[in-house]
Amino acid sequence: MEKLLEAKEAVRQLILNAKNLDREGVYVLNDFFLELEGQHPADLPSMATADLVAKFLESKRGSVSEASLLSYGYTLHPFAKHLPELPLKPESIEGYLAGCKSKRTALDVYTKLNQFYRFLHGRYGMPKVMQTVQPPRVKRQRKSGLNLGEAKAIVEACRTDKELGLIHLYLGHGLRREEALRLDICDLGDGWIQVTGKTANEPMPLLPETLEILLKLAGDRLPKEPVFLSQRRRRLSHQMVTIIIKDILVRAGINREGVCCHALRHTFATLMTEHGLDEISCRRLMRHADGSMTERYVHLNLKPLRAKLIRYSPLSLIKVDQQELDNLI
Repeated sequence: MEKLLEAKEAVRQLILNAKNLDREGVYVLNDFFLELEGQHPADLPSMATADLVAKFLESKRGSVSEASLLSYGYTLHPFAKHLPELPLKPESIEGYLAGCKSKRTALDVYTKLNQFYRFLHGRYGMPKVMQTVQPPRVKRQRKSGLNLGEAKAIVEACRTDKELGLIHLYLGHGLRREEALRLDICDLGDGWIQVTGKTANEPMPLLPETLEILLKLAGDRLPKEPVFLSQRRRRLSHQMVTIIIKDILVRAGINREGVCCHALRHTFATLMTEHGLDEISCRRLMRHADGSMTERYVHLNLKPLRAKLIRYSPLSLIKVDQQELDNLI
């Protein structure tokens, strides 16, 4: 059986790498090998997609961050709802991808489905369906931030404390979308904030005016409650915060394609470095997991890092001149 599986994979790879790929030929070959193994797709037991998704997520637990696990869930749970019985032919998957709101979203879904089906093949011997599904083609865009005038317009376009708090964290502190949404009231400290990032949970400096806004949002609620709530008093969702940020950008007169929540994080880094912040401090404030070799030998504690944030955060740059910034530190 082991040699049969090796032969199966070798022949399939030869066909997939051929210049004239005959997709129907791949289907026939796949069915042929399944018959040799005693399993034809028509004879495979019906398995609920939701159950298999749950098994996949459980297998990932501990090997990826909680943020990545949530990301897999956000992608695969709607897939399971749309296709309750696991599709073993690529047409159903291609149809699902075609229904995504954008090619970039479709590519993200494709990547996670690829991981999902690889797990199913290794664990249950399911066919590698994704090998015959073409990945969506997305034109790579150069990521860039906004200028100082646009940053100022965004802050001025905020109408509520919730909007202002989100903009402060994304534009003024460089948080990722989900990092702000994960914040609980107990994560707020005097001059610092506990950020749960992709790979670590760590304290980061916080601007005084941002703390004031967040505490106002928190009110007298319990420490373990979320800072940002929806109208239904639940933790604000990814979809809802995307709509909120988009509305703010429109009110600020920023309508060009590609400018979204993550663009504010790029703006945070771009404006600080343009105005003189050193690269090591910028990387530390951005909390990149794959830092340079210099970072491995240089450690910045919270106090000087907070001083640099006060001086170089876009929120500071848009409202005071350099002399006043010097007096703040």
